[in-house]
Amino acid sequence: MLTRYMIRPFFYVIGGLLLLLSACSSQNIDLPTLVPTFQPRPTATDSSTSVPTLQLTATDVPTVTSAPTQTIFPTLRPVITLLPPLVVTASGTTTITLSAAQLDDALARRFTTNPLPDYTAPPHVIFASGQIQLDLSIAPRTATPQPITLTLALTALNTTEGSVLEVRATGVSALNGITTQQVKKSQALLKATLEDIAQRTVGSSTITFSYVSITDDALSLTVFIP
Repeated sequence: MLTRYMIRPFFYVIGGLLLLLSACSSQNIDLPTLVPTFQPRPTATDSSTSVPTLQLTATDVPTVTSAPTQTIFPTLRPVITLLPPLVVTASGTTTITLSAAQLDDALARRFTTNPLPDYTAPPHVIFASGQIQLDLSIAPRTATPQPITLTLALTALNTTEGSVLEVRATGVSALNGITTQQVKKSQALLKATLEDIAQRTVGSSTITFSYVSITDDALSLTVFIP
């Protein structure tokens, strides 16, 4: 509970204030008006270090063009497997039957071992009208290779020394600068090839030819050992 002793000081303060106000009013003293001023707040400065933006530039990589490679394939010749000549033995004689392809192959192998001078290829065999036709390619020394066709007849010829194989020319195409001696080399090659086939078949170098037959499909030689 407030007592008068406690309230009295408040009255003294209030009275002093009133006296002060009266004095100021009588002297016309302007009291300063307090106007608040606002200071702009400092803008926050980004103290972080700016990182430069890296721009990626595409570097053109030179295109390496590989050199074209050429694959060289070997020329393959068809491999033809020829059956051996047909051999029939009866009454002490042996008959050997060959096709044109078999005789052609035998001539080519002998030609490879013993090539004929001026010939560019081995003779090629054709059976026709009971005779043998040889297609030749001969190159004279002063001209290009010339195709020659030689026709031969085969018989078993009886002589004083026994029956032998006879190879006789029955026709020849235009020689065109080719000599007769050059053509006869293929005739001798055919005779030597047939005699070698017969001797190998019977297993003897001493043989007698008893019969020769030529059709459009085959050549037959009948021989025996005397």
